Amino acid sequence: MAGPGSLTQRGSRGERPELPSGQVQLQPPPQLQPSEGAAGVAMNAIPMLGSLGSIVLVAGLGGSGSNSALRFIAAGMFLFATLGFIVVQIDRQRKQRQQQVTGSRTEYLRYLASVRKIARDAADQQRRALTWMHPSPTALPSLAEDRTRVWERSSADPAFLQVR
Repeated sequence: MAGPGSLTQRGSRGERPELPSGQVQLQPPPQLQPSEGAAGVAMNAIPMLGSLGSIVLVAGLGGSGSNSALRFIAAGMFLFATLGFIVVQIDRQRKQRQQQVTGSRTEYLRYLASVRKIARDAADQQRRALTWMHPSPTALPSLAEDRTRVWERSSADPAFLQVR
């Protein structure tokens, strides 16, 4: 009859879960481009203000009468149109900036979600491997009763005499 250490009673080593290694590298968030601010609006508004100034000058140099009233009304309309154009430009730049930030944020959050999945999968794999190599003390009686892993570590095994 063979003893407990003989090769005939050793169980075949079960398939050990692989313990993942390595590091998860995170990319930094995207850099936000500085906004043009008032300088961008001013570059668009300067030609409009110049044409408005010439219209006001023409309206002010005209003669008296009903014709001059029409000139002032036309100048007022150009002033209103120019100010409206400036307001629309400011609003358009603000919305473009907001869309750019939102798009960058969405893309980075999507990237973080994929990294989170990779990290969680690696953590699950690590947990399985470590639980297999170092089972809980409460699980030891059932492992000994099962007898498939009782003699799996020989003296040549790298995990020989490793304990939890």
